[in-house]
Amino acid sequence: MIQLNDSNKALIITILLSATVVLMTFNVHLKKKNELIAETYFEILPDEEEEQEVLADILKSLDEVITTNKAFNETKQYDDFEDEEFKNTLEKIRNRDAREIEPVKDT
Repeated sequence: MIQLNDSNKALIITILLSATVVLMTFNVHLKKKNELIAETYFEILPDEEEEQEVLADILKSLDEVITTNKAFNETKQYDDFEDEEFKNTLEKIRNRDAREIEPVKDT
């Protein structure tokens, strides 16, 4: 066991007592702060103008969704038209007469 003289024992006791006092003071401070925070809670009613603005924003976003759907449908119709045009061109190429194709010349 460690041999402690009286001055070392006094130092350890002083440090422990000081730490206890500091922690107790900190604990009391936190309790007072909790009481102050608990008293500051109250209900805030939303402003009706803000609600109207939010509703207007929602309606605008719904209008944009409808516009997006219209644009998508128009693009889809255009793609279908291009597909038909491509199929018709491919069919014309397949159905060409042999007379239109020039034979390969041997050299």
